[in-house]
Amino acid sequence: MKLRLLVPVFLLILGWVVASPAVALADAEAELEASQQRLVEIQQQIEEGLRKLRAHQARAGSLSDDLERLDAEVRRLAASAKRSQRELQRIDTDLQAGQKDLDALQSKRRNTEDQVRQRLAVLYKSGEVGLAKVLLGATTTPYEVAENHYYLTRMVRHDRQLVDSYRNQAAVLEQKLAELERLRAKQTKVSERRQRERAMLARAGQDKRRLLLEIREDEALQSSYLEELRARAARLAELVKKLETDLVQTYTGSGSPFKEQKGRLAWPVDGALRVGFGKTRNPELGTMLESHGLEVAAAIGSPVRSVWGGKVLYASPFRGYGKLMIIDHGEKFYSLYAHVARFVKQSGEQVAPGDVIAYSGFEGRDSLYFEIRRSGQPLDPLPWLKAR
Repeated sequence: MKLRLLVPVFLLILGWVVASPAVALADAEAELEASQQRLVEIQQQIEEGLRKLRAHQARAGSLSDDLERLDAEVRRLAASAKRSQRELQRIDTDLQAGQKDLDALQSKRRNTEDQVRQRLAVLYKSGEVGLAKVLLGATTTPYEVAENHYYLTRMVRHDRQLVDSYRNQAAVLEQKLAELERLRAKQTKVSERRQRERAMLARAGQDKRRLLLEIREDEALQSSYLEELRARAARLAELVKKLETDLVQTYTGSGSPFKEQKGRLAWPVDGALRVGFGKTRNPELGTMLESHGLEVAAAIGSPVRSVWGGKVLYASPFRGYGKLMIIDHGEKFYSLYAHVARFVKQSGEQVAPGDVIAYSGFEGRDSLYFEIRRSGQPLDPLPWLKAR
């Protein structure tokens, strides 16, 4: 009966201990649902974009934007599936170790149980009369009575410790069983989530391959796609030129001038470089593309930092670049940060080197687009950034 009363207490304690993994599992499920919804929206936008392109009614930047978002979703799903696989491997390792501990606990409890049974059998056979004879036998001297009482007291203490040990072992065993059951339930959920991630990744991959195939095989679509990219770059160049022309007072600052920081600037985000500066061949389309900046990997919600001190010249949504920030560093040097999700600094504010100016993740993108310009002309940012 006491063992049954102990079990709910241990289960309550166990539930408190493992609450955090349960929350993490729920967060992963919520992210998977959000990813599924984003895929549906992207798929619908792609269908609409292709229809309008064929009818020559597409909004500028629609196809390139959709392809970028689809790329980001494919990368995110692939990373999520890898995390689920690693999690399953950890759970499997924990289950094996837990089963080993359980076997050892069960063996230890069986040994203790045998000892308890043996003591109960001895006590049952001797009974109270037997104990009285030991203590008060006719030939027993007072000294012997005292000695017998001492040994009996030690036997009683030993028996009590034996019973307590048995109860504790039973409680620990129940706790281990509950823990293993929790791990098996988590294993099932993670396995189901991984299957859904794989299915969604396969579907996203099919959507991307179909879109790329249509662009490759349709010269008009390919021409429209390349024109979108050129038009987007031209709009950005016009914006920088206009801002520079309308600028009443350029940033002067009190620190070292920007032109002396070549090779010393910190990266705006910590991710890997995906697309470099200049002309590159798109391996999926086989076309030559020209980039005026860098595309750097950045998980959604990553802090974006100013590469050097300056004044925010522009912080607003800009077609084809999501939310865009431009910082004036003085002497007609500017840095540009595109596809951010949320601004921390606003137009007119001054920033110091390394200040968080925004957070990445516009419309689910997992990268940041970064440029450096002087007098409106794009410069290759790599020679300006610290080698890493």
